[in-house]
Amino acid sequence: MNSLYFASGAATTASTLVLELRANQVTDLYGVAFDLTYPATQLQYVRVTAGPLLSNGAVQAAVSSPGTLIIGGTHLGTTPGSNGSGVVLTIEFSAVASGSGSFAVSRNAGLDSAGRAIPGLTWLAGSVTVTK
Repeated sequence: MNSLYFASGAATTASTLVLELRANQVTDLYGVAFDLTYPATQLQYVRVTAGPLLSNGAVQAAVSSPGTLIIGGTHLGTTPGSNGSGVVLTIEFSAVASGSGSFAVSRNAGLDSAGRAIPGLTWLAGSVTVTK
């Protein structure tokens, strides 16, 4: 299944959520761009970092409104995109209050090394429960 999905990373602790954007069976994934809505009452955005599938690239995130991040990540230069499965990028949040909420993606795109949208790419988000 050609997909991108979010999962809790191994570095997650009681006070920090490391949310990984993982790829499953992708071909020529050169870059991603998406808006991520998150439960701002429970979580505060800290940073975004490139994962192994974008190891020679760069990622950026900006808070567009409370609870919404605009995120982009890409390889740099004339290199092929990534193939296979693994972590594309990680988003770190700190826990600020107990409660539950959902993550949602919008305006999402996965692009190949020619700048074309990857056909059939599915995106899956999730939810979180914070106990503080």
